Amino acid sequence: MTIRMSIAGVSIIILLGITYSRNAIWLNEGTLWFDVIEKSVGNGKARGYYNLGRYEESFKPEYAIISYTRAIQMNPKHANAFMNRGNVLDKMGFFEKAIQDYDRAIEIQPQHHIAYYNRGVAYLNKAQITNAIADFTKTIELNPAYSDAYIKRGNAYFANGDQKLAKIDYQKACELRNESGCEVVQRGGE
Repeated sequence: MTIRMSIAGVSIIILLGITYSRNAIWLNEGTLWFDVIEKSVGNGKARGYYNLGRYEESFKPEYAIISYTRAIQMNPKHANAFMNRGNVLDKMGFFEKAIQDYDRAIEIQPQHHIAYYNRGVAYLNKAQITNAIADFTKTIELNPAYSDAYIKRGNAYFANGDQKLAKIDYQKACELRNESGCEVVQRGGE
């Protein structure tokens, strides 16, 4: 009985030591994804870099671009890596590069309504209103319940001088329970 208890005690101590050392990996999301990358092979590394990029977006966008690029290098068909890299580039003001990434995401997944939406936002940021309206329209075609697309298309119509169509889109967004759309409708569509 005492030998069994000794073995059990030693086993518990060993497991506690392993658990303690393994907890360093859980320090934050970044260390976790670095560990995934280190231990993965093939497309698993792409997933690790993709998720590391998602983690880095909010505080180190330039690192996020590197991580998404590595994910794309490992899996050139990773539509979401192209789209998320495009999002970071768009936020940094690199609209043309962002549009190129959205183009690639759409080429890989032609039914990806968020990629059309994001490309529309980049076009709107570049003041390419006609292209923005086309992408928001495609977004709505693919997902008629995506209320943010109605808001953005309404903004594009408004920027293009078409208050009537803008008002229709804001009303539709409000019907879909989008608070921003309802606020615009309450203000009279401006």
